Amino acid sequence: MTEAADKTQDWRIKRLEQDVCDVKEDIKEINGKIGTIKDNHLAHIQSDMNDIKITQEKHNGDLGWLKKFFWIIATATIGGLIAAIGNLIVTLASKL
Repeated sequence: MTEAADKTQDWRIKRLEQDVCDVKEDIKEINGKIGTIKDNHLAHIQSDMNDIKITQEKHNGDLGWLKKFFWIIATATIGGLIAAIGNLIVTLASKL
């Protein structure tokens, strides 16, 4: 029984060593591909960033008039509010 157990254990050890070697080879292969993947994705990211920048510049040009319009409305509203507060102060001061 001891001899049979030793053979089984030796077989398991050899199999484990082979599995470890296979895993090491797989890890080396994956590490080699990671560099390629990183480089490939970086190129795509750079391309996407350029597309976003171009799109943003296009929209800024297209919507520039809208920004100016809202600034005019906001300025007029604040001016009207200041005038109303001034009118209220003058009205209250004249009643006293």
